[in-house]
Amino acid sequence: MKLSVVRSGGFAGLTRTWEAEIPACEAERWLILMKSDAGPERPVAAASDSFSYTVSLGGLTTELTEHAITPAWQELFDVAKNQP
Repeated sequence: MKLSVVRSGGFAGLTRTWEAEIPACEAERWLILMKSDAGPERPVAAASDSFSYTVSLGGLTTELTEHAITPAWQELFDVAKNQP
């Protein structure tokens, strides 16, 4: 499954995109995270100069701000960032 993480905003307002192919056996873990309502509430609007993220995997898309990033989300982002 294709994983896409798009980070936008920040001081310069730049957009970065990372993509990775996730084996189906590993994708289920991340799909559960994306479907989950557990965890911190996501702010409605990003604070000035903060990043916002759009994460897509297996037909699901989730948007969150940098203040909502938990260790699990960071691990998913690292999977995308570290793909050769």
